Amino acid sequence: MLQKLRKSVSGILGIALIILLVVAFAVWGIADSFTSMSSTVVAQVGDKTVSADEYRLRYSQQLQALSRQLDQPISREQGIALGIPQQVLQTMIGMAALNNATDNMDLAISDKAIAGLILDDPAFHGPNAKFDETTFRNVLRQNGLNEKLFTQDQRSFATRSQLLDATVNIASIPKPLLSRIYNYVLEQRVAKYIIISPQSVGDIGEPSEQELVDFYTNSKLRFSEPERRRATILAITPSRFAETLTISEEDLLAEYDYRQSEYVTPELREIDQLLINDEANIEIAQKMLTDKKPFVEIVSAVGQTLDNTDIGLVSRGDIISAELADEAFKIEKGQVSELIEGPLGSVIIRVRDIQEGQTTPFEDVREALLADVKSIKAAEELISFSELIIDELAAGERYEDIAQKFDLEINSIEPIDRGGAQADGSSSPVLEKYNEALERIFDADIADDIPMLELSDGTTYWVRLDEIVEPYSKPLNEIREQVISQWKTLEQASLLESMASNLVETGNRTGSFEDVEKSLDQKAFVSEPMTRQLRNETFSADGMQKLFDALEKEFVWAPVGFGDSLIVMQVSRIYHPSENNPKAFDKISATETEKYRLDMTNQLVAALQKSFGVKMDAQGLERALTLN
Repeated sequence: MLQKLRKSVSGILGIALIILLVVAFAVWGIADSFTSMSSTVVAQVGDKTVSADEYRLRYSQQLQALSRQLDQPISREQGIALGIPQQVLQTMIGMAALNNATDNMDLAISDKAIAGLILDDPAFHGPNAKFDETTFRNVLRQNGLNEKLFTQDQRSFATRSQLLDATVNIASIPKPLLSRIYNYVLEQRVAKYIIISPQSVGDIGEPSEQELVDFYTNSKLRFSEPERRRATILAITPSRFAETLTISEEDLLAEYDYRQSEYVTPELREIDQLLINDEANIEIAQKMLTDKKPFVEIVSAVGQTLDNTDIGLVSRGDIISAELADEAFKIEKGQVSELIEGPLGSVIIRVRDIQEGQTTPFEDVREALLADVKSIKAAEELISFSELIIDELAAGERYEDIAQKFDLEINSIEPIDRGGAQADGSSSPVLEKYNEALERIFDADIADDIPMLELSDGTTYWVRLDEIVEPYSKPLNEIREQVISQWKTLEQASLLESMASNLVETGNRTGSFEDVEKSLDQKAFVSEPMTRQLRNETFSADGMQKLFDALEKEFVWAPVGFGDSLIVMQVSRIYHPSENNPKAFDKISATETEKYRLDMTNQLVAALQKSFGVKMDAQGLERALTLN
């Protein structure tokens, strides 16, 4: 809040309606820098911004899509836990970087081409397999879009496609490499195997005193207490000033006038929009307009229905083009326009009803405005007061004395480790509120001046590092049972690995499982043919790696897929994929080429983001999610 107020304390919102991007690319990692921005912008790439409104809508759409996919509603909290907010933002930032690049290259697409793309899209076709306006509007409505936003999105998508089609989308993988990948992916192996559990090694017994002491001495890090630090926090909250502030009626009225645009509801109109694409129907409509035929008859004559033409209650900004908007908001209620050339074809507009624009009276917003102005003024007072505290600290005053002198909040943080845990394992209650302080506490040395920090509610606070408790090892007599338990666990694992190694050595020497089976008094299993991608409770990733690295008839061992047991395996048979399988080859080729191009796209986007620069507003993102 302080950073925002230092730029502007007027509180005026300039709400910009930015393109809503429907088609999502892969999730790109970003080297981001956090900064403070306008309250309506959550991120900026070059001169392209991501608005809070756009971000909220995209996030809601992603939640809805995931809910449909899982056939159950996904809450905002579940979405956050799944990392969806970060995925949505990173996707939007990636596309903003590409949009900057297309602008710099002067890439463009004509209105006629955009119209053709929309008219030819099967998603908007009706029962007659042709463009259907009702279907078009229903699809947009389901996705929270209007015609204008969708058309803008299609234009941006088309120019991005021009860039990608001319660069990464023409990249291909050399055929010899594809052949190697084909063999790698489809090769199959049969394993003969036995599983040995920790119980196979028998009773471990108790360690001797010397073994226990040696284990403890050599493994002290296992039983050591981490470094802990004690600190103090001195805080100022905006509410301290808001309670005592008095705002005059004159100042409140002046602020109301300054924010006038926030309280204006634009004029809305109920509109019918008849879209005609073919020349024959355009001629029919033109003649009927000349003959002053009713709108309903014109609609029927060109083979459409009134349901097709109803675009509902809209504002000027909701209409697809400025020319259509000017005409729609110029004619009177009940009037019908002449034929107008629009982006998607010829259009006739009828205005069914008009809702005049309104301004919310001062009296209706007075209390909310007063609270907001007080909040801003309180933040201004906090800035001034924080400078006074900085002067006190610079003069060497103690936190405790400053808190007593100015009646400020002061909190002690008991010794904590780097994870914020206290000696008893519980989290520090102070850090639940001042969580950013943890990193600063462990980055500082005693007597360092830690810069002032700020919470999202405007609270400013200072952190003082009071004590560093060095790491130490607990005496053996205090943790004897714990040390014995650890020794047994590790000794058992070590003996099990030695057993597995000996079994592998026996198998590789004899070339068969016979002696291995005899030594364990159990029979080996034989797997089905497996590809290297297989993972289950029996075969772990490490096990499959070793199995496919080994030669035919060779023995290897590895951990099982789940649990503490080990698996001893022999490569029983190797099946190489058939070279006469063009369908499989083409499928792998398509998959690997797509991955290759995606990787190149990621590199391109990362380079563009670095070139244009990325800024994000952490507090703005939090506010956008809160309002979602």
